[in-house]
Amino acid sequence: MLRYCQNEGMFLTAYSPLARGTVLDDEDVRRLADRYDKTPAQVALRWATQHRDVVVIPKSTDEDHLRENLELFDFKLTREEVDALTKPSLLKSGKAMLDGMVGEIR
Repeated sequence: MLRYCQNEGMFLTAYSPLARGTVLDDEDVRRLADRYDKTPAQVALRWATQHRDVVVIPKSTDEDHLRENLELFDFKLTREEVDALTKPSLLKSGKAMLDGMVGEIR
């Protein structure tokens, strides 16, 4: 979908860039968070913002989280790191969405 939007000159909006919090427990995200001395949320948001034509809208009402969400432009993931997080993210995003839907039904 992102590639289509980019080719058509449209922006893609990431309304749930943290996959309902499930991305925060991802081993690769945590490893990079340690490497950059950032939170897993900051790494995930940085990954999303490094994609061309992506608008990221993380949801939070916690003042500390809101502040953290803005403190992600003082580091940059390498191309290899972005790729490492991108490849499995398709499966993980789908699983997170389904897990969230099941949780809402319960």
